[in-house]
Amino acid sequence: MKYSGNPNLTTAKSYDFDFNYTWVPNNNYSLSAYGWGWIVKDRYAYVYEPDGKGVIRTIKQPMGSYAQGIYGIKGTARLLDRSIVLTGNLSQLFNHNGRPYNVNHFHLYYTLQMIYYLKNWNFGITYVSTIGTWDGMMNGIWQRDKDNYYLNVGWSNSNWKLSAIIRNIARWNWKSSQRIMNSEFYSTDETLINGNYHATIKFTATYTFGFGKKVKRDNEPQASGAASSGILK
Repeated sequence: MKYSGNPNLTTAKSYDFDFNYTWVPNNNYSLSAYGWGWIVKDRYAYVYEPDGKGVIRTIKQPMGSYAQGIYGIKGTARLLDRSIVLTGNLSQLFNHNGRPYNVNHFHLYYTLQMIYYLKNWNFGITYVSTIGTWDGMMNGIWQRDKDNYYLNVGWSNSNWKLSAIIRNIARWNWKSSQRIMNSEFYSTDETLINGNYHATIKFTATYTFGFGKKVKRDNEPQASGAASSGILK
């Protein structure tokens, strides 16, 4: 940005950290604690100011500090001779956005999932809570997405894999997310309209052709929509 026409901008110092600890007492249980964060000092940011005829947006530096991160726990339990797999995640998101927005966000996020295996069949249920996310250090936008819930049924053998996923079956509106930004002279409140959280039914069929040397394939199904860490950096 400095070379594209704003010579007053300079590099901003940033710091990041992360940790992860996992406890596995046996093959049926595991528990993890995790966290990461990112802090920027004296950053550059969008500033909205009146110019007599309206509001103009510029980029200024140094502005206030900015921080984002998450910490939480996740666990897995395998019961009834590993035919039932339970997984869960509980985390806290945080976001500090200093001058010119001067706002703090905290959001509790969790996921729950159960999968039952019966010979070649598998049945699953997943719930993903609402989630709040930041939209970069330069602006003050905070986005809140809806929750998700899934029902899935699958069947597989050495060559075929069939599955059906029913998502948000009781939700028939197209509103998916809300994006809010507040500053001294300019604010926005947007509603996103799309099919990301609308009711859907998805069928898939996969056939695997084997050539040459035979290899063992893992037929366990993959969960849909349940991110273990709760958020992507």
